[in-house]
Amino acid sequence: MISLLFRVLFKPWGLVVLGVVLGSLAWGFLVGSEVPLPERAALKQVAGDVDHATKTTRGRSRRVSYDLELTSAGGGAVTLQMPEGDITEAQVRSLPGRQVVALVSDTGSDSPEVWELSADGKLIVAYEKIRQRRAETQEFLAASAPYVGGAGVVAVVAGVVGLVRRRRGQKSPA
Repeated sequence: MISLLFRVLFKPWGLVVLGVVLGSLAWGFLVGSEVPLPERAALKQVAGDVDHATKTTRGRSRRVSYDLELTSAGGGAVTLQMPEGDITEAQVRSLPGRQVVALVSDTGSDSPEVWELSADGKLIVAYEKIRQRRAETQEFLAASAPYVGGAGVVAVVAGVVGLVRRRRGQKSPA
């Protein structure tokens, strides 16, 4: 598999494709670094009793998160999703059966993004901590984008040069 990858990527067209992929990735980094972080006042409060707390691995990237299934006072079910870096497994294990209050931003998906979590009146995950972590991630994306984009430009130029050299080599002298 790796040898096939090297044979494809280190040919001129492969380098051009790699450059385009890196350029797209750099653009995604820039867009991701500009996503506004919500202010505390703009967040919505969700409260209820935790029925289940499960550890879930998602996608090929193996992102681990915790799904907290709540039953609100009105009887409605809400699933909150928290990345593994925002809450520890010990904290998650202590939540079932407890009353929790969460500040969430509505992302339009089935599980809203959690920015703060408290259980039985005790703060478990602070808004400031999560906001700081997300701001640091955005700074990293913004700082990395020029390097990734530059690598893409170098790959495209190397691929184009290889294509031109190959084309000149194929012309037969008259």
